Amino acid sequence: MYLSYIPTVRNRRFKEVGDQLHTSLCVIVKKRKDAIEAGEGVNDDLLGILLDSNLGIGILMNLQEVIDECKLFYLAGQETTSILLVLDFTLAQAQIRIKQNA
Repeated sequence: MYLSYIPTVRNRRFKEVGDQLHTSLCVIVKKRKDAIEAGEGVNDDLLGILLDSNLGIGILMNLQEVIDECKLFYLAGQETTSILLVLDFTLAQAQIRIKQNA
């Protein structure tokens, strides 16, 4: 269905946050790209590696693809972190129960 196109409060907020995220990432990527082209960039993180490989020969990524990759890694990292925190708390609670029963 096309319910995401209906201008509800939730859909408007979702679009607003998405636009803010896109704008922020555009600024970060453009600054880093300019720094790398000027020879000042650091290539020891994901964004630096993506942009550095983009300057070489082969399949090049456009700005939108780099931003999409950054979003993907950010969201995947957040979900992984939250899952690990839940697992840690679950195991800690189980450890407390084991000590109490012993």
